[in-house]
Amino acid sequence: MRRLAVLISGNGSNLQAIIDAVTSGRLAAEIAVVVASRPSAFGLKRAEQAGLPTEIFPNRDYVRRGASRAERDEALAAVVAAHAPDLIVLAGWMLVLSPVFLDRF
Repeated sequence: MRRLAVLISGNGSNLQAIIDAVTSGRLAAEIAVVVASRPSAFGLKRAEQAGLPTEIFPNRDYVRRGASRAERDEALAAVVAAHAPDLIVLAGWMLVLSPVFLDRF
């Protein structure tokens, strides 16, 4: 069974569709983690209601301190990798990912 890391930024309607597909057996996968770029993302509530592990990756903190996109993506990759996903799903994730992130996976 494939382990998914689902990256979200907002409402989590795409996440909910994935949760529903996994729960119903239409998608043979396990959601290993839901990562949100904003702590106020409603998708985090959807994940919590489904009993899924969540992580908040506060992009704004990296922007405020002047970190490069590569530095941000290296940190994001470490968060995602800690959950050992087989696949990464960008379900409404609103940030462009650089080769630093992509090459890790």
